[in-house]
Amino acid sequence: MKLLYLAFNTKGYGETALGVHLATRLTRGGHRARFIVPASMAHLMTLPGAEWQVFRRDELAAVLEHNMAEYRPDAIVLVDYMVSVIVLEQAGLKERLMQWQVPILAIDTWDIDRTGFVLDTIGRPHQNIPDWRDHITLRLVPAPIGDPSGACRYSCLPEPTCLSKKVRRHVRRALGLADENRLLLLCSAIWQYLVPPEERARNQAKYLPRLLGHYLNRLGPRVHMIHVGPRAFPIESTRYHWLPSLKPADFGQLLGSVDALVSLNGTSTTITRAITSGIPAVVLTNETYVSDDVVDPIRSGLRLSLAGFKTLKDALPVYPYLMWPIGFHAFLKPLLCDNPFRAAITWTDVLDEEVVCCSLNGLLFDRSVAEAAQQRQRQYADVVNRLPDPLTMVASMLPA
Repeated sequence: MKLLYLAFNTKGYGETALGVHLATRLTRGGHRARFIVPASMAHLMTLPGAEWQVFRRDELAAVLEHNMAEYRPDAIVLVDYMVSVIVLEQAGLKERLMQWQVPILAIDTWDIDRTGFVLDTIGRPHQNIPDWRDHITLRLVPAPIGDPSGACRYSCLPEPTCLSKKVRRHVRRALGLADENRLLLLCSAIWQYLVPPEERARNQAKYLPRLLGHYLNRLGPRVHMIHVGPRAFPIESTRYHWLPSLKPADFGQLLGSVDALVSLNGTSTTITRAITSGIPAVVLTNETYVSDDVVDPIRSGLRLSLAGFKTLKDALPVYPYLMWPIGFHAFLKPLLCDNPFRAAITWTDVLDEEVVCCSLNGLLFDRSVAEAAQQRQRQYADVVNRLPDPLTMVASMLPA
């Protein structure tokens, strides 16, 4: 059976990676795969035997027409639901898609039944997500971040990164670390550097990471932070080290050599790799709005020291978020409520200085705390890995 995968996200590679992951599973069952992707995602097209074509937004209609006529797919796969329906509606292609009368599958990354149809993005008007549920033959919900309970759930957990003690020690020595040092990993993606259109939202996007430097300094001279991302953050600490984006193999060696992962994005794909690799993960989110006229953190009810607030000051105003810096606070909150994914990792308010430092200190220096965190992650992975194979679900929904 021939499947045409429509992967339209131009900035965040997580959704496209989910498409490749699903296609890998389905090709083992004999399904063919062809992807339509933007040029920025072409480097992810590594699946042996799969075809792919790059598109520009102004060429999308012509590209779809060509592929439907030449490839003649048995089904279309939307990678992912939210991005795909927004792009297709903006391009005026919904009606044409329905006219082809082929089954439409969707990777519902965000489990739209739980999140709802309104995106709350910091610095932008709220955006409505079109409701195409009645037109979708099968919606597959990947876990994580989807709740593993419910219909049409499947595991998208990656293979674990496992290093020998010798290799791990070699990597850490190459980074200049001694045995007594501890290493935190911070990752960022290109979309996290985009400038919000509203000026009041730009400070948080640009300066919030400075607070991590303050926390790093508080953790003491034995703790280092290595940041992998397109550009360095304005973090003021001699133990903060930036690396540009790495090749997959090199990143795997780094991940397997750190003591904990810190993330400002609760849906980061790196978290899933940490879960399967036994690396404790800490997510720093924000639940409260802090205006830019605050001058006294204590009187304002902030759980920050004066030194911490001084570091934060340039980032004000600070908005609630679950995915920094874009927000998605109200959108993602229902998805995370009672979701075992939330219980599997440590979630801490980025503005609660003592809790952040105590959480990180415990994971880095208290073996019992780290082992308890790893046990929670293993239990979650065990649940997710028992989910049905998507190949079975797809086969049951498509004509033979």
